[in-house]
Formats: sequence, C-alpha cells, structure tokens
Amino acid sequence: MIRLVVSVLFVALMGCAGPRQLSSSGAGAYEASLTIGAGRSAVAWYDTRGGNAEIYAREIDKNGRGVGPEHRLTSGSADSYEADIVSVNDAFAVAWYEQTSSGERRAKLGLWNSSFEPLWIVDLSPAGRESRIPVVETFENRIFCAWIETDAGSEVGVRAGWWDMEGRVVIEPRLLGAAGPTTWNLNSAIDAEGSAYVVFDAKVGTRSEELFLARAGDTGIDLERITTDDGVASKYPDLALAAEGVALTWLDQRDG
Repeated sequence: MIRLVVSVLFVALMGCAGPRQLSSSGAGAYEASLTIGAGRSAVAWYDTRGGNAEIYAREIDKNGRGVGPEHRLTSGSADSYEADIVSVNDAFAVAWYEQTSSGERRAKLGLWNSSFEPLWIVDLSPAGRESRIPVVETFENRIFCAWIETDAGSEVGVRAGWWDMEGRVVIEPRLLGAAGPTTWNLNSAIDAEGSAYVVFDAKVGTRSEELFLARAGDTGIDLERITTDDGVASKYPDLALAAEGVALTWLDQRDG
C-alpha cells in the first residue's frame, strides 16, 4: 500500500530547507493548498482516512511546522475535493467541491475561525446546476471566489462573485467567460485596486485548449485569449501579480 502525506517545503527566507510533514492520515492526503497570511498561515487538503474524501486543514508556523491538530472541515456522504484556502484576518476561507456517488458536483465556500470552527458555508451555484474547481482570494475583508459552472442549457462557463465576512453576497456571481468539459483548472489573484484576475484554459473558438485571462472589476469584466490558436493544447495555467504586470506559467504541447 502506498500512503501519501501532506508536507510543505519552506526554503531560504523561511529559515529552513527541509519538508515538514503536516498530515498523519495513514490513508491518503492529496491536492494541498497553502496560505501565508499576515496573521495566520495554514494548509488544506483532501483526505481519505475515514473512507470518504473530506477536507482537512492545519495551521502552520513561520517555519512550516504544524501548529495544533489536523482539523476535519467537511462531513457527509459526498466526497469533497480540490480545497483552496486563504487567510482572512484571524480566520480562514476555504473553497472546494463535493461529488455525490452519482457524479453530481457542487462547489462550496466557507469561513472558519482561528480554531477551525465553522462560521458559515454557502453553495456557489444554484440548485440544478453543476459546479466544480473553485478558487478563493481576499481583499479588504471581502472574499472572492471563482469556479466552473454548467448552466441549465449545459453551457459551461467560469463564474465569480464576492462575499463579506458574514457570508452575504457583495457582488452577485457573474460569468467571466465560456469554458468547457476539458477545463479542469482555475487560478486567480487580486491586484492592489481590488480587481480579480482569473486564468483558465478552454477550447472556445479555437482548435485546441488555449489560455484565457479574465479581469473582473466591481463594474465590468475584460476577457482576453492570451495564447496563440496553434492547434495544440495549452493547459493548467497559474499566475502571479506584481507592480510591473502579470506573470503566467502553463503546460504546453507545442514541442510534442
């Protein structure tokens, strides 16, 4: 049997150069997400120690060592996958999706306090719609979340909205751009003015999957395809923001 654990590698500026084991599942721990906050830092992942896939989290110190116990954040008959975590003041916002035994998916967003006690959880898509792969960011006591959603007409798109610290909608979820059944990865970032950037791949008017970058401000959305329609797939992008601009990385099949 292969047993997987969650570990975090802190180097150079963090003061150590080795991995720190954070989970003690004895079964499997997958798809870790890390948040480094001004107040608190933590890692979230999904774990199969109970026979079901559930979201777990653990606080870490500045050297990547676990602080306190591992906390199970979800429970229920559905499996929970793809956790994304971000620190918000003295709390943690987590986004993930559930999948039922029949394959139905529903993305969720929740907030936990510093002791990982739940404050609130909301469904990101309305009843009757499938949703998956959410990502979460914060800006000035607001929580941004983007996810992939299939509407009643079976059209797939990337949607995003904003919530306050009480779980109330601040900006209603909006469509950022069309996606597709092969879109399985989103990444996001927030700039200094509070605009959200979301990058994803989709086969939309192109010969294969290409990268799209959406910028969502409070009043409007700009969407741009940022890779050439060259007939080979560009997949699984990530991005980072700096004062000079946007940096992107992705997998590309142009070289075979």
